[in-house]
Amino acid sequence: MPQPQAFDCVVIGAGNGGLSAAAQLAAKGVKTLLLEQHNLPGGFATSFRRGRFEFEAALHEFADIGSPTEKGGVRTYLEDELGVHLDWVEVPEAFRLILTDPGHEMDITMPYGVEAYIDALERHVPGSREAVTRYVELCDEVGAAFNYLGQSRGNPDRKVLTSQYANFLKTCPYSMEQVANALRIPQRAKDILHAQWTYIGPSADRLNFTIYAAMMSKFIHYSAYIPRQRSHQFSSAVLARFRELGGEVRLNTRAEQVLVEDGRITGVVTSQGDRIATHHVISNASATSVYSRLIAPQ
Repeated sequence: MPQPQAFDCVVIGAGNGGLSAAAQLAAKGVKTLLLEQHNLPGGFATSFRRGRFEFEAALHEFADIGSPTEKGGVRTYLEDELGVHLDWVEVPEAFRLILTDPGHEMDITMPYGVEAYIDALERHVPGSREAVTRYVELCDEVGAAFNYLGQSRGNPDRKVLTSQYANFLKTCPYSMEQVANALRIPQRAKDILHAQWTYIGPSADRLNFTIYAAMMSKFIHYSAYIPRQRSHQFSSAVLARFRELGGEVRLNTRAEQVLVEDGRITGVVTSQGDRIATHHVISNASATSVYSRLIAPQ
């Protein structure tokens, strides 16, 4: 029987998260295998053609890119850590919101930039500046707290959290709607502030404030960008760099099972029947899939 192939780490799924994790591992010299059940990388970051038109599958803009002179976290990661350079095109406005409910009609286009954003909202909802400013400042604190948590590698200092990010801790259990109400933000201003809830999914009364706040802070400060050749250019570029760094990718190959012995990962079995020896797995698949399908219940 042939010996199983061995890798330091196996990454399951070549969506944005899996691609980025695999590329970062390869850049650090980790022998990495990337498995993807589809015939293309990218997950949401891909496009499809219908006749003479090409459509984005899901993404139409990226947050946390920033300009070449004021880089956001994603551009810094791609260019400075991975050496991946893309032709980014800035989206000219944050969003246009149109409401048609009788008595609540609205048509407003919001800009990027903290001052411009708050000024535009004040013009449309006079008297909201103070409350909206507090809201934006709170979003910035949440974003900074997430950055600190990432830098602490899962071991944050409680004293730092309570002294520097106290409002982050206070707002963690609450929804967008609850936080906005606590700040006494007028309803029409809330309609504008919450316009991008669709990017994440749940409505404002169900969506956790901290998740939305971190996203909103990045958009306001760094605006939004899209690769000139659409989001699949991003996926293709990161995958190409992963291969240049010595990583191996197997498309059309699904992870069927994650092998565990004595509480420790020992390998991955693929849909091609290969058994890959490894002690480390990163999954870009959902946690539900991992613990209900890939890892045996016992």
